[in-house]
Amino acid sequence: APLHAAVEQFVAALVHADEDDAVLHAFDHLHAGRAAQPGDVAAVDAGQDRDPDRVRRPAPDAELVGRDLDERQLRDVREVFQGTPLRINDPACVAKTFPEYFERFADVARAAPVIAIDGPSASGKGTVAARVAATLGYAYLDSGALYRLTALAARRAAVAWTDEAAVAAIAAALDVAFTGEDILLNGAVVGDAIRTEEISSGASQVAALPAVREALLFRQRVFNQAPGLVGDGRDMGSVIFPRATLKVFLTASAEARAERRYKQLISKGFSANLPHLLADLRQRDERDSQRSVAPLRQEADARLLDTTSLTIDEAVNQVLEWAAQALQKALPVDGAGSVFFNLNPLRAPVRGMKVSP
Repeated sequence: APLHAAVEQFVAALVHADEDDAVLHAFDHLHAGRAAQPGDVAAVDAGQDRDPDRVRRPAPDAELVGRDLDERQLRDVREVFQGTPLRINDPACVAKTFPEYFERFADVARAAPVIAIDGPSASGKGTVAARVAATLGYAYLDSGALYRLTALAARRAAVAWTDEAAVAAIAAALDVAFTGEDILLNGAVVGDAIRTEEISSGASQVAALPAVREALLFRQRVFNQAPGLVGDGRDMGSVIFPRATLKVFLTASAEARAERRYKQLISKGFSANLPHLLADLRQRDERDSQRSVAPLRQEADARLLDTTSLTIDEAVNQVLEWAAQALQKALPVDGAGSVFFNLNPLRAPVRGMKVSP
């Protein structure tokens, strides 16, 4: 409880403090493992460095605060905030006020590699991505499931898929958990309810809404956990992880994809019509590639993998071969327009991790 109170006080200081001294004072008590008490006074007024472009530091004789963060303190911060996603929206400001920040942070954290697999509906990217993740021991992100869940939750709430503001609010508040083979929505297993053609169509419609994509953006980046992540979708390499270690654009002919979807639906006991499936896939391809936000496309630095005539094993082996090559010269992973870290990326991935708003 004392440590929890100290954390709350530290965060409040970061958000509301007008003076850097308040933040340093709060951190001192966070490091001590207790919240500041009413009688506590920080001796930080005399001898300040008044340069407005630098973080203000107290005089050398300050009793409570005023020392640079040492390695032990950095480790303490990581332990307190372990597993907490961190997004720095203005890296230039951080570099100006704390020039050594990124070098110091790199001493205690490193970005986990990401393999981004994008492609059209029914191309087999989900199956390939899941197999690659299992082989490498990486976490797996099925981004399409988040949009399907959003469409399902909207339908259950009687919200039209075209109501952008209402659907975005649902996406931002999704109570979702991935536990092994199951996906839970509001604590209940959804099973194949998100795999029907109706919900698939709804997912494609809500995915075209800019506000919905924005609501789900950071939630997807949270999945970037050590030792690595394999994510599949339509904008994994272009928007979610633009500096992914490996980008793959996995596709197949419309006819081959329609036949695969037909067999998949029949095997699960759903009725299906092959000509209708083919027409629907072509409509989705056009909608996904023509939408104004995050359209489906092959990135210039993505490898093209056409699986029309390949088996699943052949497709998986090809991605693994490319991954082995890419991982030897892995690049840091961050988000477009911001620096994104996980404050404790050195731990093993939590496959049952709950996706928080």
